[in-house]
Formats: sequence, structure tokens, C-alpha cells
Amino acid sequence: MTGHGASKGVRLRTLHIGFRPDDTFTFAFFHDDLDIPQRTTDTDWHHWACVFVRDTREQIVYRDGVEVGRRTCDMPYAGLGGLTLGRGARSFGRGELDEVRIWLRPRSGAEIAADRGRRLIGNEPGLAVYYRFDEGTGTTLHDPR
Repeated sequence: MTGHGASKGVRLRTLHIGFRPDDTFTFAFFHDDLDIPQRTTDTDWHHWACVFVRDTREQIVYRDGVEVGRRTCDMPYAGLGGLTLGRGARSFGRGELDEVRIWLRPRSGAEIAADRGRRLIGNEPGLAVYYRFDEGTGTTLHDPR
């Protein structure tokens, strides 16, 4: 559902966050991935949060405020390039996005759990990007900050 970096898929330079064809969630650095083995087959809204701690190379995934996976990747993510929403590296996402938040620092599990259902003001310290997907129509998103 979200992609960044090299569009052709380059190890540690292409980010893919979303679902694989078998309904498992992935936080992937292209062949250096954190895959959540539990399938998500319901159609309920869920809050997914992915955290990368560069200093320790940890990838952490939260679902509805609860940690569901953690691993240490081989090397730090080094992707450069555009951010894509609704489409991952080389594939289109299945599902719907309600918000996308990108922070300049790793957020703790407590912060994620506390803020997952709260609409942000947009000027929170460390918030880099905040897309609410509430424009109504059109193909352009605006960052309300």
C-alpha cells in the first residue's frame, strides 16, 4: 500500500509496506523483510504502524497499537526517491488508506497505541508528513501542516 525508493526493486533501497498475495502484512526492504505470518482476512479497519530504528536496524510492526513483529535487518534502509501511496514496489495495494503519518524519529509502542485513534493537529514535534485523505475528490493529496 506504500512504497518508497527504487521502483524496480533493489535490496535495501526499495520499501514496501502492505499486504502480500497470501494476506500477510509486510514491512519490506526488498529481500530484507519483516513479514507478519498471521493472515489478515477480515475487512475491518485496522491501524498498522511500522517503525525503523536506524541505530539498531530494528523493524517493528504494530497492529491496532499492539506489537505483532520485530526483527533486526541486515543493513540500514537506504532508499531515495518518491513516496507512493496505494501502490507498493512493483504492485498495487489491496485495501484502503485513511491516513499516512511519517515521523522523523522512531515512535515508541506507547506513543503509537495512544495516538492511533486520534486525529493529529499536524504540528506535533517530529511529524514530517501527515496525509488525512479527506480532500473529497481529485488525485492530489495535501499535507495540512
